[in-house]
Amino acid sequence: MFASRRQLITGAAATTAFAGLSRFAAAANSPSDLQANAYASEVAGYGPLRTDPFGVFDLPEGFSYTVVARAGERMSDGLVTPFDKLAEADEELTGESTAGGRDSA
Repeated sequence: MFASRRQLITGAAATTAFAGLSRFAAAANSPSDLQANAYASEVAGYGPLRTDPFGVFDLPEGFSYTVVARAGERMSDGLVTPFDKLAEADEELTGESTAGGRDSA
């Protein structure tokens, strides 16, 4: 039996909706535990995350990253790198950055 596109999208939406249910239930039972453990999806075996002094990515010891482009900067071809307008609007409303250190060094 083949699933139609509509059935596939409906199934994917339902799966996505229930994916965060355990985290929501945990927050309802103990909001302080959820806040204290902001990295609930940390993968075992890599160790605890180190706080990034630039505020871009918190990574385990021994891992590194390189920023190859920043949102809104002009590229060598003259175009501007894309950025998330919704995140920008959310930042304006809440005063909190959701862009992962877009304005950091």
